[in-house]
Formats: sequence, C-alpha cells, structure tokens
Amino acid sequence: MRNKLLLLFAAYVASLGAVAAPVLAASPTPVPTASPTPVPKAGAGQVRINELLPNPIGTDTGNEWVEVANVSVVSVDVGGLVIARVSGSTIGTVPSGTIVAPGAVYLLSALSGSIVNSGDTLVLKSGSTELDRITYDASGEEGWSWARMSATEGEWTSLPSPGAPNPA
Repeated sequence: MRNKLLLLFAAYVASLGAVAAPVLAASPTPVPTASPTPVPKAGAGQVRINELLPNPIGTDTGNEWVEVANVSVVSVDVGGLVIARVSGSTIGTVPSGTIVAPGAVYLLSALSGSIVNSGDTLVLKSGSTELDRITYDASGEEGWSWARMSATEGEWTSLPSPGAPNPA
C-alpha cells in the first residue's frame, strides 16, 4: 500500500508540471571592504611655516594669520600642530583632523595669540618636536606679509597670498 501511495504522490507531482521548488541559496560570502589608508601625521621636512601676516591693515586682533605648507609628496595630517613663539607662548593650533594635500597650504586664521609686529622667531611643533622655525624682522609694513621664498629664506611682500602660492 505504501508503494501505491508513493506512486500516486509521484503522479500528482508530475501532473503539476514543472514547478520549481524553492532553492535555498547559500548566504553570500562577505567581501571585506578596503580600509582607508590612514594619512600620516606631519613630520619634520614635510611641513613648514610658509607665510604670515603679523601686521594687517587696521586692527591686528582677528586679522592676523599663518600658513602651514605641505612640502612633501603625500597628504599629511597637520591636526594638532602648534605655532608658537620661540619663548613658548602659543599663537595657534591647527584643528584636529586637518589633512593637507601635497604642495597645498593650510591657512590658520583663528589664532589664540597674536603675532609680534616688531619681529620674532616662530616655531611649528608637533607635541614637543620642532618641525620648522622661522625668524622675521621688523621691516614689514602694515598690510605686508612675510613669505617663504625658498626652503631656507623668506622676505616681506606687499602682496599677501593667504591660502595661495607665495608671490615670486
């Protein structure tokens, strides 16, 4: 009797035609996504103080600025770098997470201290490590910026170029 039932069931299934049974697909194998390559922290020889405006036309407070240039061939994280006087007082800190592309500059205009108009030495630091140092004199006039013209030399210019290449 059992065989008869199986035959009847088989005949019934055959009479339904080509009915596809549900196929249970295996779960797809997860493909790992590439993690973004971390941007390295700026180090010595990769960044430098590029230009500064210590004596803007009119009020100095809120109008002074300093540029940090990436002179390397890779993007670097300049977040947390500090610009300070050689005496130690902080002029400004680059916001966390700031990435600068190769050859580009970051304009730091939200300063926590003022830049001395009569000349000074400024240092760019990462923690206690000095990355760059510049010394400027008092010969700049109101509205003039001190701009780096080479790796080792800078001069006063009547054409400040905040956020752009320095004038030649």
